[in-house]
Amino acid sequence: MNEQCMLALKQCHDKEYYRNFVDDPTITKINMYGITFFNRKCSVKSEEYKIITS
Repeated sequence: MNEQCMLALKQCHDKEYYRNFVDDPTITKINMYGITFFNRKCSVKSEEYKIITS
């Protein structure tokens, strides 16, 4: 299940789901989550994407 969570986070990066929020000056970080379910079990992995402004 952990591997599937990591694949979900990779998908967030590959498809750049965070891209819509990068240009907003009020947002300084974005939390991304990979969530997997199997039967009655759940696994969650998170990653923080920090926005660096110049």
